[in-house]
Amino acid sequence: MIEIFSRIVEMENIIDWNKRPATKSKFKWINEQVKVDKVYSAAQIFDFASHLAHKIIKTNQISTGSHILLIFEPSFDFFVVFLACILSKMIPICVCPNNILNLHHIITDSKPDYCFMSPKFNSIVHQAFDTIFNTSDIEERFNSCILLINKYKYLIKVGVSEMLQLYGAYKQAMFGAADQPGPPIYIIKKYMKWRAWNNLKKLSSLEAKVRYCEIVKELVNNNNTKDVLLTFPSEVFSIAEDIAPLDTLYKHYPQSYSENETLFMQYSSGSTNNPKGITITQGNICHNIQSIIHKYKSRTRARCLNWLPHYHDMGLIGNYLTAYVGSLSDNRHVTFYSMAPQTFVLNPNKVLTFISKKRIQGTSLPNFAMEVLVENFEGDDLDLSELEVIFTGAEKIRNITLQKFVNKFAPFNLHSGAITPCYGLAEYTLMVTQTAYDEKDVYENNVSVGKPTKGTEILILKDNKVCR
Repeated sequence: MIEIFSRIVEMENIIDWNKRPATKSKFKWINEQVKVDKVYSAAQIFDFASHLAHKIIKTNQISTGSHILLIFEPSFDFFVVFLACILSKMIPICVCPNNILNLHHIITDSKPDYCFMSPKFNSIVHQAFDTIFNTSDIEERFNSCILLINKYKYLIKVGVSEMLQLYGAYKQAMFGAADQPGPPIYIIKKYMKWRAWNNLKKLSSLEAKVRYCEIVKELVNNNNTKDVLLTFPSEVFSIAEDIAPLDTLYKHYPQSYSENETLFMQYSSGSTNNPKGITITQGNICHNIQSIIHKYKSRTRARCLNWLPHYHDMGLIGNYLTAYVGSLSDNRHVTFYSMAPQTFVLNPNKVLTFISKKRIQGTSLPNFAMEVLVENFEGDDLDLSELEVIFTGAEKIRNITLQKFVNKFAPFNLHSGAITPCYGLAEYTLMVTQTAYDEKDVYENNVSVGKPTKGTEILILKDNKVCR
């Protein structure tokens, strides 16, 4: 179900997407070794996107307002395509590439007209399956394969022969040898099932489970997941292959934008139910970004670091879009560092050292990330004096975690006031509430996430009626 979430937003203007950002603002990609790998000016990002927007309209001839699915691993490639969709007045939809179940639901729900994807997409999809087949515990692998067949049956074409093999292996694994005579041959369906089971009567339960997993793996390998998923036009895009070799970049035709028109679609995480689609308007995004940039209002030079997923509202809006919109200001120079989530997870100490050396002023650290840093950091060469904003949200915030974090890093010039507990949700674009560390309320170790941001009103509903 796609919901249009409307909000009354009072502002002087909306974001001018046709404006070319300042050349001094930089977008820098951090590789798995926590080193700067690729550097583009914000102006280059705009130029790349402008060229692609021109292609989308002139070459691809995609109609204005079409839904464009974006399937990318973490990279600036995705953001160029995202911005190109905005410049060409398409509606981009960012998705997690390795959650096959959610991806299929989103495709069914949003009905995309076109898709841009990374060159690695097909291999990324199969990596999601590989984790199942590489599990050493046979019981866990067997149970996962059963779930895979049930959940992903729309992606895996199973013929009659394979279905019978799966049935026989499952029965032998769960109940042992078929110790009863088979049904008459003229009852064809029951006879074929019994025969498939009886053929495996010499296998032990463990051997039958291994056999079941082998059949599932073969089925997965024999199916082109990408072609089954994407039944609409698609193409691969990367800056290195599609932009860098060109001598001349075209420019898009400037568009006009209004406050209430749809800018893009984002989906809720799907952690409690199927992902829910929400259309984000120009006014929505402008209001939310202003709430975030407000924390940096005293800075003409902003240095921020992102490691959150690009398809998540906190990563996309709170980091990528906020950094880009900040670079549109004539008096603000933004240096935006970004990396894949796994880079932080695998190298937390290196990332913290990077924050120190690059004098990072803003980043995001959910509760678990703070716990990881507190438990793992060892050293004395650290200076966090420039770190003035640490958004912490996306999960429950524990007071004991914040206290440990402050105690651990106060000797390294961390200001406790930098910690900003906050709450957001996709249905409200992103930011709903925030507070300061020194003003937080605590109840049974849970930290309050503060008051609504300016222009935000919270209503409590019961049976679609406002509770008074």
